[in-house]
Amino acid sequence: MTSLAESGKKKIEWVKKHMKVLNYLKNLYQTEKPFEGVNVAISIHLEAKTAYLGIVLHELGANVAITGSNPLSTKEDVVEALKASFLPFPSSLPFSSSFSFPPLDKILETNPNIILDDG
Repeated sequence: MTSLAESGKKKIEWVKKHMKVLNYLKNLYQTEKPFEGVNVAISIHLEAKTAYLGIVLHELGANVAITGSNPLSTKEDVVEALKASFLPFPSSLPFSSSFSFPPLDKILETNPNIILDDG
């Protein structure tokens, strides 16, 4: 894992320790997997908190496709951490903060049942 990915992983791990409501819901439903088979597309400011939301949805059964909605607010280290260790499915779409626009067409190719965006 690169040092950039390690930095992002540390941020996500910190968030994991402090998002009590999300962790409560994850623990409550982890055996039930209420999102099993549901395709979730996420296009919001991609940083540690939103990355962890995607991770939890994945752990609850969802197929998650995630990208940053704005290259200026996307945290490259978090993107690298997601690609390296957190989202082992096609949701780690190629996205870099150097891109002008996120790969929304690739997100939509996942045929999402639920779309989370920042409006």
